[in-house]
Amino acid sequence: MNRCAQLDQNLSSRKLIDACNQSGGVTPLPIPDPLKGKEDRLVLQELLPLGNIIVTNDLGIAEENCELLATLHPGLLIIDQDDNAPATMTWKIALRILRDIKEQFTHWHNTPWNNSIITLRPSHIEVQIVDAGELKRTAFIDRATEGWQESLEATLQLNSEMGQA
Repeated sequence: MNRCAQLDQNLSSRKLIDACNQSGGVTPLPIPDPLKGKEDRLVLQELLPLGNIIVTNDLGIAEENCELLATLHPGLLIIDQDDNAPATMTWKIALRILRDIKEQFTHWHNTPWNNSIITLRPSHIEVQIVDAGELKRTAFIDRATEGWQESLEATLQLNSEMGQA
């Protein structure tokens, strides 16, 4: 059974969804029509309880909504370019970044995402959690470092166990 990933309105491009469906592993879900154009807070309140990781390119979404991510949640994946990137983030760039990760981290779709806020960039990955109402970095992973995949997997596993008795 495929896991699902909930795309936000910035990444709900039909072409991105089709490309993700072709590559397999995770089924991308477009944002529901009633949530299009709504504030991030409302979108998160509606989508987090559904249990699917939310995929976005909105860099401020986690910091601006920490209280919604303070309890157990299915995860948040923020796709962004490196700071020195010349172009504006688009669904095509997001697709390229996702394809690279899928090729380099082949069991990404079986890795636990819950409780993690993952910022995925071409050169590095930052993983955070919400602790005491604030974002706290649990890992900064340079993708040029050999074995980065194992480091990412271990970090996500630890984060997924947080809050479990």
